Amino acid sequence: MQAQHVIVISIDGLRPDAIARAHAAHLQELIGQGSYYPEAQTVRPSETVPAQVSMITGLDPKAHQVIWNRYRRGYYTGTTIFSVAKKAGLSTALLFAKKKLNYLVNPNHIDFVYGKRPPPYRPMDTTAAGLAAAFARAWQAHTYALVLVHIREPDSAGHRYGWMSRPYLSAVEEADRAIGFIVSALRRSGTWDKTALIITADHGGRGLRHAQPHRENLTIPWITVGPGIPAGLRLQRAISIYDTAPTALAFLGLSMPGDVDGTVVTEVVQKSHRLRAP
Repeated sequence: MQAQHVIVISIDGLRPDAIARAHAAHLQELIGQGSYYPEAQTVRPSETVPAQVSMITGLDPKAHQVIWNRYRRGYYTGTTIFSVAKKAGLSTALLFAKKKLNYLVNPNHIDFVYGKRPPPYRPMDTTAAGLAAAFARAWQAHTYALVLVHIREPDSAGHRYGWMSRPYLSAVEEADRAIGFIVSALRRSGTWDKTALIITADHGGRGLRHAQPHRENLTIPWITVGPGIPAGLRLQRAISIYDTAPTALAFLGLSMPGDVDGTVVTEVVQKSHRLRAP
């Protein structure tokens, strides 16, 4: 069964070992229901904006050339999962918690946007709970084919109190509750069994920072749940953050055009899926 909807959730600064330490019940349940790789790798530099661009393009920063990590006017104009989906006639949505991720908002490719926008946009609740509630409202009005949700709390707590500190683990639990709320909205709408969910992160963290090339900074979780995805599978192959883009599209029967650094994680995509170029 091919997925009708794909939702990618990026939890900013989530270390894989924090999932058990924080007692993140929803994430642990989803790991049991789907496939999991706890040693996925992010890009270098292990910063939010370069990593998020890699997540939606399937490209390493050397290819997409986005190596800064601050707010910048304008938006990424290259090929992304959103542009491929729109070309195929599918609907798209993006919800995010940091102003600098406005760089992902190409208005030609995204139908619904909820996030920390620059003035003159009205203020929005971009906490984990606020984003989950916004998702539920938007989903009730329209069940989008492709959605990216970015949650910031673990990264914010890590920078202030330290990765794996009690406040950091509490922030992971806050993100976990938001994921539970999103899953509940999918179940209530009757779309859960038609949705492929990918949960990952942009980077990890160590001490108060995450940009240095340490294992704790570069290692991220990669969880996927949905129709036809093997339950309880601990993936054995190496996975990179830029594998997320081609895999997300593969769930929809699409593929990234041209050469990209990422590859489809075939272990979680049914062989019956016939990928079509946009």
